[in-house]
Formats: sequence, C-alpha cells, structure tokens
Amino acid sequence: YTRESFADVRRLLSPSGAVVLFFWAETPWIAERLAGLLRDAFGAAPLSFWIPSSSLCLGHGGMMLFGGRESTLADIRRRTLADPQLAPLLRNRTTPAEAPVLTTDDWPYLYLQHPTIPKYHLLVGVASLVLGLGLRRRLFRPSERADSPMMLLGAGFMLLEVTGVSRAALFYGTTWTVNGYVVGAILTMILAANLVASRWRIDPTGWPFAGLAASLLILGWLPTSWVASLDVTPRIVVGGAFLAIPVFFSGLVFVAAWAGRERRDLALGSNIFGSLLGGVASLLSMLLGFRVLTFLTLVVYLAALLGLRAERRGTGEEGRIAV
Repeated sequence: YTRESFADVRRLLSPSGAVVLFFWAETPWIAERLAGLLRDAFGAAPLSFWIPSSSLCLGHGGMMLFGGRESTLADIRRRTLADPQLAPLLRNRTTPAEAPVLTTDDWPYLYLQHPTIPKYHLLVGVASLVLGLGLRRRLFRPSERADSPMMLLGAGFMLLEVTGVSRAALFYGTTWTVNGYVVGAILTMILAANLVASRWRIDPTGWPFAGLAASLLILGWLPTSWVASLDVTPRIVVGGAFLAIPVFFSGLVFVAAWAGRERRDLALGSNIFGSLLGGVASLLSMLLGFRVLTFLTLVVYLAALLGLRAERRGTGEEGRIAV
C-alpha cells in the first residue's frame, strides 16, 4: 500500500480498467489514506462502498474502494445507482479536513498516522537498553571498557540487516518465504566472507570498507520502484545483488577486525552490545524512512573505520570507551 505500488497498478491497467480494494479500516484516517493513494494514482476520487456482513466467514464486512479514471468510475457509479441492492452500499466521500500522509516505498507504514516512533516501541527500546546496561557486569569486568570499533560494527550490521529485510519485502513481497530467503542469503554472505578471510589476509580498513561504503551509497539511492518493476528473474538477481553485496563486505570487515583483537571475548561482547544499539536505532525508520536509515548505517560504519585507523596510529585508548 504505497504510492509507487499503486502507480504500478495504474500502469498495468487498461484505460477503462479499475482496481478494487477490500479493507477493514477501524480508524477513519486509514480509510482516508487508502482513498488518498487511489486518488493520487488515478487523479480521481475513488468510489467507496460499505459492505455489512454478519457471516462467520466474512466477519464484520468492510470498506470497498474502486479506483480508476474518472470516466470509468462514472460508469460504475451509474450502474450502482441503477441497482436497488447496491445503491444503499455506496458512500459519498467528503474531503478530509487534514490531508492524509501517503505511504511510500521509503516510508511504508500503513498503520502509522504520521511519521513517528510509537510510544510502545520507544518503551521496548528503552527497556532493551536498560537491560543491556544492567547486564554490563556479565559482559565486561568492572574496570573494563567496551571495544568501540567492534561495538560500532555490531550496530552497523544490525541496521544493515533491518534495511535489507525491509527492502526485500518491497522487492519480493512480505511473506515468510521471502524472510527465509533473505536470512539465508545473509548467512550465506557471512559464510563467504569467512571463507575469503580464511584464505587471504584482509586489511579491515582497506578495500572491504571501500566496497561497503560504495554498496551502501548505491543501496541508499537505488529506486525501489525500478527494481520492483523488473520481471521476476531480473528482480531476483538485481535486488539480491544489491542486498547481499553490502553484507559480504560487512562480513569481511568484521572478520578481519575481530581476528586482530587481543581480547576477542571483549570484542565479541562489545559487538553484541552494539547490535542491541543498532536494533534500537532502527526504530528511526518509522520517523525518517529507510533511505535515511541506510545512510545512518554508512555513518556508523565510517565511525568504526575511524576507530580502527586511530588504533593503528596508536592514538587514543585503543578505541575503547566506557559503557
């Protein structure tokens, strides 16, 4: 339910074609958003029907919207009003006092009225941080400091994973099968990164970081609607490549950086704590959208790069910060 998806619907329809949405909208603004998406796509206000039902199979009925060109909708309205059984179901839609915020591929949250982070999500995020800090004594010794580059790598990877899963849902659909393939692809890329790192000596601050930065920039600017408009096979190849390549480079950076740590237990604990921070930071997608989240991922990785290079120059306290 995004502007881009309805634009694709209009592109696939014949000039006299119509699209029908059947939806149970418990809040008026969801109904107005769906109507606004159809109005935006076709340039005409959709026809709205209310379908009552007491059937156990159909539930409580719902709202039915017809979207299409003005001439097509006029013909449907005329036929509806001529039918005594259908005419009472037609509803006259009025212009809402406040224009609804339309969902897009970058901000596809149908059940959020405005770009915001819901209070329940904030509550869970804060509780997760408090729990993580509370378990600090189990992860670190009292006088020990977190390995900041490894912590940033953990945060960046979690942001990258959230971005990848969300983009894949737009490319291929939101199903358990898609999620399974995406998780499988991520694990495959991690395994491939480990294989490469086991055969060749990798500098974590060299070409893997350059490849990661370039792939994140491309992923951030890649038009989702263009990938989604491709045929099935090209869409799988192109979309899969753009989603998998950053994970591969990220895996190389992590493996090479972790292999060079003196305290690998501390590095791994810091990385896990960083993934918690990245998971909480991913809530920003509800407020800012996924494109901003992609560039935030790049910023986090660049901060990790600066930390690794500072260690190499022997500055600072080996890139560690107090937690």
